[in-house]
Amino acid sequence: MSVLYITEFRKLGEDVQGRSVPVANWPANRKQTLSFTATAASSAFKSGTKFIRIVASTACHYNVGGAPLATTNDALLPANTVEIIGVSPSDKIAAIDTA
Repeated sequence: MSVLYITEFRKLGEDVQGRSVPVANWPANRKQTLSFTATAASSAFKSGTKFIRIVASTACHYNVGGAPLATTNDALLPANTVEIIGVSPSDKIAAIDTA
């Protein structure tokens, strides 16, 4: 079984001039894990969540939305690769194994 690790954030980090940079700004708003083989969706993102950081134990495809279903035509996330994605509160992320 594959696992998608999801960390929710309210905002991105800032550089010394106060400009946003594409790094997570800790502390996290919430953390969740999603076990999957066939398409499965996370819990809705917490209020205030604007970005998520994802990494999966195996290669997978993912989709984000109000009621997402992931297919092998959706975005590919290679195994053990970190990605940061802009989202809306109450969205969910769905993932499916590449096999």
